[in-house]
Amino acid sequence: QEIAAEHLERVMEIESALIPITAQLEYNGIELDAERLAAAKPVADAIVRNATQRLQDEVIIGGAANEITFDRDGYSAVNVGSPLQMLEVFKELGINVPTLGKKDLSDWDAQWARKQKKISRANEEDDFDVGYAHPVLRQHAIRTAAAKLEGTYISGILSKINPITKRIHPGFKQCGA
Repeated sequence: QEIAAEHLERVMEIESALIPITAQLEYNGIELDAERLAAAKPVADAIVRNATQRLQDEVIIGGAANEITFDRDGYSAVNVGSPLQMLEVFKELGINVPTLGKKDLSDWDAQWARKQKKISRANEEDDFDVGYAHPVLRQHAIRTAAAKLEGTYISGILSKINPITKRIHPGFKQCGA
């Protein structure tokens, strides 16, 4: 009665027709080349590590470091994974943005680039074109994108592989979206 009252009969028909297909996908799983995916992890980790170190260097050179911590893995001046700390550091460096959102960063960077007469492009050191001209924003964007890629699409997928079937078995929530 609720379906009829909302005129959703066609939606119910389509959803019901999908049940055998989604059930088969869940049961059979999806095969993937786990070794090849795992081989991408060190590459992504290296990109994150390099961008993080360059970002730390930019913070220190720019004079935005209150303290520098040294350990056996190197040194750091800021927790680059903390949005609050990054906003504080950005403000210290003259990057006045209300959030770390892409629109806020892109708008600020575009204005900065016009004043500096610079364009966004990859440089010889990192070979990534991430759309930012300012060196701090470039390294922040590279680190953020690579960390997201590694966490979601490499480690995240690898952690979902069923140890018995060696496949990923998705779970579909047709009525719970």
